[in-house]
Amino acid sequence: MTTFRGGAKNVEHASCSGRHSEALAPLPYGSRQRGRLSKQMRRSHFGTVKAAEREVFNAAVLGDSPLPPWLLGFQCNERYLQWDSSAQIQLLKIHAAKEMGKDVRWVEEQLGMLGTLLPDLIAKLPKMKAALLLALVKDTQGIAGRVLRLKEALPTVNVSQLVAGHPGLLLHEDVAMLEANLSKLRESIGAKADVERLVKREPMILASDVDGLLQEAERLSCNLHPLALLNALFFVNVCGVFWILGLLQRSSWLIDPYWTIIPVLIAHFYSWACPNAYVRTARQWVALGLTWLWAVRLTHSYFRREEWEIGAREDWRYADMRARWGRAWPLASFFLVYLIQQGMLFGLTLPLYAVFSSCKGWQHGLDLLATAGCITGILMAAVADNQLHRFMQGNERRNAAGKAPELLLDTGLWQLSRHPNYFFEQLFWWSLGLFGATAGQPWVLLGPLFNTLCMVQVTRLTEERMLRRPERAGLYKAYMLRTSVWLPMPMRPKRK
Repeated sequence: MTTFRGGAKNVEHASCSGRHSEALAPLPYGSRQRGRLSKQMRRSHFGTVKAAEREVFNAAVLGDSPLPPWLLGFQCNERYLQWDSSAQIQLLKIHAAKEMGKDVRWVEEQLGMLGTLLPDLIAKLPKMKAALLLALVKDTQGIAGRVLRLKEALPTVNVSQLVAGHPGLLLHEDVAMLEANLSKLRESIGAKADVERLVKREPMILASDVDGLLQEAERLSCNLHPLALLNALFFVNVCGVFWILGLLQRSSWLIDPYWTIIPVLIAHFYSWACPNAYVRTARQWVALGLTWLWAVRLTHSYFRREEWEIGAREDWRYADMRARWGRAWPLASFFLVYLIQQGMLFGLTLPLYAVFSSCKGWQHGLDLLATAGCITGILMAAVADNQLHRFMQGNERRNAAGKAPELLLDTGLWQLSRHPNYFFEQLFWWSLGLFGATAGQPWVLLGPLFNTLCMVQVTRLTEERMLRRPERAGLYKAYMLRTSVWLPMPMRPKRK
């Protein structure tokens, strides 16, 4: 008896007889002799062994030999045994033929019929379990009918690819139940295309308890619309908590660093809470990645401006309003600092709600335009911030050296626009809004519009502050006459 160890189990078998015994006899050398044999002799023996294996195997498959076909390694040195996918497929066919009481040719005919309908499924044969293959060849006619009904129910889905990864759908005899589950999903989600994208991602949802899944999804969403839930969480955790902390610290500095990361938190909230968020699209991934890039840039710019100190100073706009409102500031700050921030951040991130609520595919024209706009806004805002930072550092060095500081930054991007950082910030948010409009909800552009109106007021306050210093007022007025407010444009010539 010789033991074959090439598979999952050891198989014992009798020696070969007849014309194969001589070819498959063990190599006539021991361990020391083996090391002295030439490579040419080993190759010659290997070729003889493999030729004999194929001959015996083919004879067994065709029924011309009583030898079981899986006994391929008898009296062979197992270092020369190769187990490939074709051998595994043949064994699967032979097993199915034996269980069905048919010959191998009949099994191949059934698989040929399945291959016509489902070419992607046949490509998975080498990794298929024997029980599954047997179930498929037993009911090829029924499977053909189910495939046709699935193609009718899912016209835009490649059913062959769908069932290749989940062949259990083919064995589900109650196709009417699959169609009923599909109808329930369409009623719940709405858009036909969205449901088909969901089925592509999770095919076995058709064979699951759809009613239970929908009930659980409704329970987890707290019966609140994502926009309502977001505003409730923001009002309590940001407006309420930050306002109380601001009163205790007598400073509203905390809202500024959180402004840089709240949009990212909102984006991830929408990726969890929005309908269809479980279907990941290219637009969703790109919008989320660009929001992260924006947050990294602004966070770095903020802490660099604050010289990497946390809570050292309050934004000058809040300090001015504090002085202007006096004793009424504790109550007024809730509305002027925190509640208005909720409106701005909620509006800015509305496009992300549209993106994560839609399963529409990538549209090369508009989506590429939105991507280019976002990237341009991030990069050019970083350039403007860097130029302003170098200007401020240069003035600090001049002050330290006892020299007069420069009063006006009018080089680089600041030569083309008085507020290039504001403009490119708005470019980012309007481009993100284009993602939302492309996703099918153009109304979300109201969010960037509201933010732009707020930035108009911020721009007015900034320029009033620039004109307060007498030594700078004249230079800045001349700068205002020849330089665009936001949109980068060539400088207008000085008036004589």
